[in-house]
Amino acid sequence: MTTEHKEAVCEIGRWDDVAEEALKRAGFTVIDRRGTNDWEGWGVLLGCNATEFAVLSWSYGSCAFCDNYEDLSDGERAAAFDALIERGLTEQAARALFNDRKGW
Repeated sequence: MTTEHKEAVCEIGRWDDVAEEALKRAGFTVIDRRGTNDWEGWGVLLGCNATEFAVLSWSYGSCAFCDNYEDLSDGERAAAFDALIERGLTEQAARALFNDRKGW
């Protein structure tokens, strides 16, 4: 990898911590994040490791009816976020996907 990366540390909204843990389990470090911090919203993380990049994006609502993750157990929620990881990307492809995933 030729680009230096600085880990992002700010939380962006609901389920951000769950999403970051999913990327960490998959062997990635979060290098950028965007999202909303409101009753409902979205989030997207950009991650990298020594050989590849990944993107994880999600949206959430303000109640169980409109938030797919609200009524899940911790294990089910972790598995759901693990399944959202788009990996095996080049830096250029990951950054383009990261920008495309901003919003609902």
